[in-house]
Amino acid sequence: HSGLLSLRIRQGNRRLNPLPLPLPLPIPLRALVIDDDRMLGEAFVAALRFCGFSVEYIGDSTKAVQAIEDQQPSLVTLDVNMPRMSGIEVLHAVRNNPATARTRIIMITASGMITHDEDAFRLADLVLLKPVNLSQLMTFAKRIAEQNPN
Repeated sequence: HSGLLSLRIRQGNRRLNPLPLPLPLPIPLRALVIDDDRMLGEAFVAALRFCGFSVEYIGDSTKAVQAIEDQQPSLVTLDVNMPRMSGIEVLHAVRNNPATARTRIIMITASGMITHDEDAFRLADLVLLKPVNLSQLMTFAKRIAEQNPN
């Protein structure tokens, strides 16, 4: 077998030439962008999609922990300062759950708040300060992708 899937297409009674498709079809890695700032979140979504991730934006931190457990993403970007539930609270909840504890998490902060919580600083895989350098985000995302071959 050549590693190709042949797709046969019919048009009415006529059979068209088979279309070769490479096997296996790559399954994109999943990422979640959790940030109450939609504009910044959409920039992260675009950067991660450019790196080959399938990305979902979540603007409500109270939905973050459940989304991470349900979707088991390879990567999460998580804003520190969000209403209702801080990113640090989300980080602790994710790390304390055996089903999600190994999720790669990039913390995003403008305030330096995370430096006051050394435990949170240690629990994050990477901390980026706003304004975020998207090339740093993309470099880290590409490393994640290389470590998770499909």
